[in-house]
Amino acid sequence: MKRINLYIILLCLIMIFQINCFADETEEDIIMVSTEQDEYDDHYEEIEIFSLQSIPDLFEELPQETILKYNLEYKYLGDYSLEYLLNHFGIIAFGDVDLSQHCMGNLLVKGNLSGNYNNFADSPYNIEPSYIEGYISKPGGPNGRSKYSNIPIYVGSVNIVDGNSLNGIANYNHQDPIYITNSYIEWGRIYKLAIDEIARIQSANDNRTTITIQWPWQEINIQRGVITNLVTGGSYCKIRLVGESDGNTTVINVLDSGSVINPQVIGLQQGEENPNGEPICITYPNATEVKIPPEMTPEIGCVIAPYADIVITGGNTNGSLLAKNITTTAEGHMWPYKAIKTPNEKESESESETSTESQTELITE
Repeated sequence: MKRINLYIILLCLIMIFQINCFADETEEDIIMVSTEQDEYDDHYEEIEIFSLQSIPDLFEELPQETILKYNLEYKYLGDYSLEYLLNHFGIIAFGDVDLSQHCMGNLLVKGNLSGNYNNFADSPYNIEPSYIEGYISKPGGPNGRSKYSNIPIYVGSVNIVDGNSLNGIANYNHQDPIYITNSYIEWGRIYKLAIDEIARIQSANDNRTTITIQWPWQEINIQRGVITNLVTGGSYCKIRLVGESDGNTTVINVLDSGSVINPQVIGLQQGEENPNGEPICITYPNATEVKIPPEMTPEIGCVIAPYADIVITGGNTNGSLLAKNITTTAEGHMWPYKAIKTPNEKESESESETSTESQTELITE
């Protein structure tokens, strides 16, 4: 009887020891995961709008296993705003992209990606992965010059991934991960952002100027920092910005329907990866095709044309492109984008700042 009791006591002690060990290990694991998640969240919180000076080094400082672990969530973790998206992706297309020149920015492509051997996501400052949901036949891959390690590319399930190979193209992402998912990003959410922005610009209650081009190659002046309507009539035209900049985005709202030639903004210093470029946006509420021929480049400013295809046949672009389908043989550079504010929004913001200053003065008196 005593021997049985001793045996029972021994079994109880062993069970208690195992429970304590498991509890300690679980607590340690929870602490480790929490720390990694905090580091990852901090990484995204500290990323400011596109600027060479503001890109943090946190991403490359994270341990490789941490990066891979959170990449495996297969979800876009960035900000869903046009300001963030257009500062971190050089091309956003809801259809197909044919890219036959190198593109400094990352890609978000819902359809297929074709083109030649030139790379994309070719900036050393890229921090967001590219995502192509359709089939990739373009032999030139991403992240060739990124200074950050372990930046993956996400692709749709129509593609075949075999280690570092994608659809038979060896070393497609330069030894970095290639992941398969059909739900990396919320396309409907991005499309709504774009069409809502177009509608907001169209319906803004302001005293904007509408300029109609009178002859081909006409050069016109447009006031900086405001929304200006433009009717090109299918003609080539060049735009020079005038007046002092108040920091707000200059919006050129092209009203033409059908096929339109993108106006060229001239007189600005352009350069690859210019973090201090003047924020310019060209919007297309009615066009079904936007053409950018070589003689209308360098193109400067972001182009938002959610209902149109963009066709670029040479030269270079300086600004992100958002459209249905995009075909380009132009070299693509990043250019800063700043959220567009209508006059009413500027006025409300100014009144809010004045009210806050008044309240602060009352408190301090």
